[in-house]
Amino acid sequence: MQYVNEKWLRLFNYYYLAVVSILGIMYAYFAIDQRTLLVPNKNIYGISIATGIFAISGVLYNLLFLKLIRRVNIWLAYLISFSLFALACNAAVESSLAYKTSLIFLLQNILVAYAATTFGPAIALMVLGIVGVVFAMTVSGTTDPTILGVSGDGLSMIVRVTGVVALLLWLKDKYLTLSPIRSDNYIEHFLVKNQAVKLLTDSIGDGVIIIDKNANIKSVNPGILKLLSQAEKDIIDLDHKSVLKFQSLDHKSMNSDDNPITKALATQKSLSRELILIVQNDQELFIDITVSPIINQQTLEQYGAIITLRDVSKKKEEETARSEFISTASHEMRTPVAAIEGYLGLALSDKVSTIDQRARSYLQKAHTSTEHLGRLLEDLLLSAKAEDGRLISHPQAVEMSQFIEQLVDTLRFTTDKKGLEVDFTIGANAIDKTDTMNGKVIKPLYYAYIDPDRMREVMTNLFENAVKYTEAGKVTVGLTGNNDVVQIFVKDTGAGIPAADVGHLFQKFYRVDNSATRTIGGTGLGLFICRKIVELYKGRIWVESEFGKGSTFFINLPRLDNQKANHLISMSSNVPNTQKATIPK
Repeated sequence: MQYVNEKWLRLFNYYYLAVVSILGIMYAYFAIDQRTLLVPNKNIYGISIATGIFAISGVLYNLLFLKLIRRVNIWLAYLISFSLFALACNAAVESSLAYKTSLIFLLQNILVAYAATTFGPAIALMVLGIVGVVFAMTVSGTTDPTILGVSGDGLSMIVRVTGVVALLLWLKDKYLTLSPIRSDNYIEHFLVKNQAVKLLTDSIGDGVIIIDKNANIKSVNPGILKLLSQAEKDIIDLDHKSVLKFQSLDHKSMNSDDNPITKALATQKSLSRELILIVQNDQELFIDITVSPIINQQTLEQYGAIITLRDVSKKKEEETARSEFISTASHEMRTPVAAIEGYLGLALSDKVSTIDQRARSYLQKAHTSTEHLGRLLEDLLLSAKAEDGRLISHPQAVEMSQFIEQLVDTLRFTTDKKGLEVDFTIGANAIDKTDTMNGKVIKPLYYAYIDPDRMREVMTNLFENAVKYTEAGKVTVGLTGNNDVVQIFVKDTGAGIPAADVGHLFQKFYRVDNSATRTIGGTGLGLFICRKIVELYKGRIWVESEFGKGSTFFINLPRLDNQKANHLISMSSNVPNTQKATIPK
């Protein structure tokens, strides 16, 4: 079977739906006017009980069933619709024969012949054959000619044949094939047995696996065979779960719902993750996996997926070694740096020592630099822990509006020192169109599952950055959300961030370098740490900024509904502090 792109089928179907709708309305009018469902034949307008049945069926089919059948087979879905239109028109033609077929029905029949080409040459030739038989009956006198007469019908026959042949020639390269192979064995026919695809996948250094819609492995490349240390014959046609055994980065086994392949097939969306792959002899490999479902964009039918796996074990070892070095060095250096800072502080104290003003200025600069070095070591240690998953976190259900409001009150002294305004808002319009009851404002409750100490680090960093880079104006902290997300934002009226720097802002050691920031100290690790902490709680952090007009930092966190939050709070109140509450699944 063949058909052209669905766009053409859909356009013709709009016309057909309009025609059958008009025929259905006309039938309803005559049925009401004559007070009978059995509208008599030989109606000059071509309306009869048969016309009404086919017309109404065409309308109902388009409204109720077309989309359902389209998901299974586009060709069949539109063929049924076109057939109901053709039957309605045929019934109308038969009904009006006694009055000679009207010109409009003649034009409809010509259009049907042209439309048949959208279903492929076989259907078009079949329709022409039927038209030819009808014309032969007209010539022989067994059927009445149309309003054009025998010669006019002959000319109409020539127009149809010429038009159909011309359309077939024009559309010859636009036909799509729909066969059992395409629908049921798409992966096997178009990917596995396709030599061009095989050559392409074999030339890729990463491991590549192609699975069908039943999640069975249908094709592998040499890269994956080397990664798994297995032969092709031992894994082909097996379920991917029996071949690819994953663990999370914390070495915990994964259930079916967390499996990236299962999740990508279920959601029909590409998915990338970093996981541990268990290979022969229980060897663990750190891998980057990307799962890309193969989907028919017109029917949304899923044929399978392409899975790529890249061994990043060496890279992971290097990152781990680097993190361990940074952690060890930072930890060992903190003690002497703290001692130096302490002794410099004592030297600057009038109660401990007496020094001249010139020496004091030198010691003050040394003390400031030592404080900066101490912050750098703390940030290095924290960033190293964040990178390798050693960041300690004790999440709990937290009501964010109260948490943020208290935090803003604590941080006000930093804005007061610079003479900046500070504002805290809840909801889209300051109070989120909150209700009032007995004169009291009822604020919405925004619960999130976070470690309040870690989130306090994030908010303090963003707030202090906003104050640092704002010379005049105000800093606004806001809280809003919907049923799924709690959104926090910190907005300033400061220097803003150049567009070229926005995409790099949350990278490690990245700092914006311009005249407005060059004199302001910083380690370049604060926003990187913020991102890592927010990601701990499956959140997202980003910035929107216009250079010279200020910046707004946003944090999105998954929102807990009130019932689950209260349950978690009651659980945490009944367990020792050393135990960690978890969200029940």
